Amino acid sequence: MDTPCLVDPLEDGGIAVSRGVLSVDLRYWTSCGGWGSSTNSYKFRLQGGRFRLIGFDHIEFMRNTGEGEKISVNFLTLRMKRNPWSIESSVDGPARWSRIRPQRYYLDTLDISECPEIDDTTAMC
Repeated sequence: MDTPCLVDPLEDGGIAVSRGVLSVDLRYWTSCGGWGSSTNSYKFRLQGGRFRLIGFDHIEFMRNTGEGEKISVNFLTLRMKRNPWSIESSVDGPARWSRIRPQRYYLDTLDISECPEIDDTTAMC
C-alpha cells in the first residue's frame, strides 16, 4: 500500500540500546488523509543468544479530538495495563490491569506483518 503522507516510522531515532535492552519504536503518523496517530515500541533483551521480546507499548490518539489510549505489556510478568489519556491532560485516565497468556517472541522470528495477538482485543501492529 502506497501512503505518500506517511512520516518515516523510524523518525526521531526509533532504535536505541539502553541498560541491555534494545528498543525499536515505530511511529504511524500521516500529514494528510487521516486523524489517527500511534507509536508501537518493542523492547528486546538478549537471552540465550537471541533477542527475546520482553515488552510492548502502544500509544494511540486521534489528532482531531486529542483522545487516546495507552497499552503496556510485560511479557515477563504476563501483565498488561490499559488506560485512556488525552493530549490536553497531564494525568492519564484510570488504569485497567489484566493478565495475558504466556507468549515468547524473538527478534529473529517476529513478523509484525502477521500482527501477533496478545489477547482477544489487542494486537502488536
